[in-house]
Amino acid sequence: MTTYATTLRAIDRVDWSERDGVTRIHAELVVGDGSDHLRGHFPGRPVYPGVGVLESVTQALTAARGRPMWLRDLRSARFQAPVPGGDTLRLDIDARPVSPGWQVAARATRADGSLTATIKASFDDRADPGGSSQVAPPPPPTGAAGFPEILAVLPHRHPFLLVDRVRAVQAGRRIWAEKAVTATEPCYRDADADPYPAPLMLESLGQAAALLWLAQNGPLGGDAVMLAAVRGYRVSGHARPGDVLHHVVQLDQVKAGTAFASGATWSAGRCIATVETLIAVRRPGSVLHSAMETSSRGEDR
Repeated sequence: MTTYATTLRAIDRVDWSERDGVTRIHAELVVGDGSDHLRGHFPGRPVYPGVGVLESVTQALTAARGRPMWLRDLRSARFQAPVPGGDTLRLDIDARPVSPGWQVAARATRADGSLTATIKASFDDRADPGGSSQVAPPPPPTGAAGFPEILAVLPHRHPFLLVDRVRAVQAGRRIWAEKAVTATEPCYRDADADPYPAPLMLESLGQAAALLWLAQNGPLGGDAVMLAAVRGYRVSGHARPGDVLHHVVQLDQVKAGTAFASGATWSAGRCIATVETLIAVRRPGSVLHSAMETSSRGEDR
């Protein structure tokens, strides 16, 4: 459906209409059990990624506008319930024109009608918005963790493991982590060397935040760390194959099983994205199994 770099094929069908200056979009995606939607995201109990919902909104808006649309400002996103393999993601989107792009409000549900996510964001069609800061990221202290150490902590696997190296960790405070952008990644399978998708940049930063939290709280065991909400994620620049994403994330607060973090992403000495608040929750793995069982019962009806 698209020829630009995308996180994954995130919509199967999309319809839209226009009335009173508002574009109303309905889109659907059947989340296939063996597809790139799930492969590597909580292997063994896969669910559709929260950033996948954001990519679904992006692709639905792109289809309705007839040209690639790029995320600029994710004002808020709340992820209420996971979408397991075999379920259907349904999107209802209102898009209103604002200079220089579109203001979007989206509601995502599963096949049974239960709410899975709400998103408020701004998009435009500029491949490179410019205006990114030239200030370099703060230098990390000494110390590093390589790929084997990351694998031992995060449950994600290829192609959804998006942190390559940890430069340093100050437990309970801050992490410096990196992700190399390469032309061999699935998002470039049918595209040229376009900007790296903003949802993947956000996921990479979120995985760095999870590593920081787990450095303080220990291994997951049978638990799962899940993205619950995002506030104030702003994209002011892009990375392309050959670039390296440098994330600096602060752990702002932890309350019981909920962590609040903030941070920024740099590439080639430019600050290209910032986030005011990332909210993650630590839940028993049974939450994912419950979602899968609910979906299966829904399919049987």
